[in-house]
Amino acid sequence: MIKRNSDFRWRFGSIGYLEPGDGLAYSPNDIKGSYRFPDSMSEAEVEELMERCVKENKDLIFDLVKNNRVVYKPGCLY
Repeated sequence: MIKRNSDFRWRFGSIGYLEPGDGLAYSPNDIKGSYRFPDSMSEAEVEELMERCVKENKDLIFDLVKNNRVVYKPGCLY
């Protein structure tokens, strides 16, 4: 399970698990929508990237995920 990073969430957005079992997604604070991480990225890599974002005060994640917008299916609960 991915570790919480309150500084990241407050500054940039939320990272959470897609259900059912579709990996991790990023919901930026200032951009509408959710975006899927590449399947090849591990939770540890995401956590390290979150820490770098906070340290550098820059969203390094959006450019990585911007082409993988999550498409929600009608009638499903999320």
